[in-house]
Amino acid sequence: MAQLSSGARQAIALEMEGKAESDATRTFFERTGLEKIGQFLSTWPQVPEEIREELSGLQANVAQTPLGIVQRQIAVAFEGHPEQASILANLDPTPLGSGTIGEVYKSRLKDGTPVAVKVIPETKEAKFRDALQKLNKVRNRLRLYEGEREGISEALSLIDLYLGIVEDELDLGEERANQARAGDSLPKGVATPKFLDGMVWQKVAVMEFVEGVPLSKVRDEGARSRLAERIREAFFGAVAGGFYHSDLQPGNFIYNSERDMVYILDWGQVGQLTNEEFANVAELLGGLAAGDVNAVVDAVEKMGRQREHYSRPSLEERVGELAAGAQVLQMATGPVFGIFNAAAGAGLQIAMPYLHLLKGAASVETAIGSLMNGRNGGGQLPPDFDGGAGITGEQAGGELAGEGMGMEGMGAGMDTGGAMYVDPAMTGLPFMLPVRPVIR
Repeated sequence: MAQLSSGARQAIALEMEGKAESDATRTFFERTGLEKIGQFLSTWPQVPEEIREELSGLQANVAQTPLGIVQRQIAVAFEGHPEQASILANLDPTPLGSGTIGEVYKSRLKDGTPVAVKVIPETKEAKFRDALQKLNKVRNRLRLYEGEREGISEALSLIDLYLGIVEDELDLGEERANQARAGDSLPKGVATPKFLDGMVWQKVAVMEFVEGVPLSKVRDEGARSRLAERIREAFFGAVAGGFYHSDLQPGNFIYNSERDMVYILDWGQVGQLTNEEFANVAELLGGLAAGDVNAVVDAVEKMGRQREHYSRPSLEERVGELAAGAQVLQMATGPVFGIFNAAAGAGLQIAMPYLHLLKGAASVETAIGSLMNGRNGGGQLPPDFDGGAGITGEQAGGELAGEGMGMEGMGAGMDTGGAMYVDPAMTGLPFMLPVRPVIR
């Protein structure tokens, strides 16, 4: 694993000195090779807004891999394939998008059909794996002080969440499988570019090419309202069946006005809830809706693992404050974020599926905010495989603001059919969660 020399560390520290906190934070991630982690934090609602806005710039202008490396990888993947010559000959030298892990290029098949070619360049993969090793080293060091210093448990939970999310992002075959699982759950007006049969490998894959604009460039107010509802339905409808996408951030969508269709471009971060996990989520939301501290804590205890220093009274006290509205919460997911943080501080480690699901809900809110405010929360589109399709028009940079949603607190309850309901007037996120989903 490449290590920074003491001289390099000192140079980074000097460069950060005197800068505003947000600017210094971005500089740290850029200079240490941990841009992907900074991108992840740019969509995490509990990171201060000014820092999220600065970190969102890490998703823009990611350097393109030398074209020769990309061409060589494509040639190796397509060895013996009848489309090899056409894909290479028609490969646009300028990528549709360049991220910290992968890149997307436009090309054509022998019959002239335009396609999008996703590639995980070996050089970017090596850099990313090095960053993961560094992060694991940080995690191991932090564990030595867990329970002794404030904030360590929360930091460890965030690191564990990140490491769990990115495991499958280096395998395009896994992404195709995720996309296939989600296909039947997508509502009318929502689609995804299809992978082409016989042209999907671990590091190279060919997809249908579709044209569209980022959410931040949708100007028609009627279209914005339709798309907002579809995006919510796509996420929460899948959740109702125990399936979730944890990265529906703004850069993961494009809109084709001619077809009136919004496309989800990336399926690298996907998960599934068991019936038991799903019931725990319903119990948590029901307890919050009723202001029942014991019910909330009971549900949260089922979601995590108790450490030696776990204190239920401490968790009950914090949950009581949150349930009573003692803290101003601007996002519909805010109460749950607060409760999970309180759980970590009290010595309860929340299991990954619940954190992934919560991140997905937060990313949906960010995408809706981008749509309504005309801002691209992810900077250049696509940040990482989020341009797996053609993007026409200006690829807008922007800030992760997440504002304009007008959401404070959470309204929820149970309907007569035994389903969880979160009040759209309170949250802007209407959805039904069956307590007992269909057994898969």
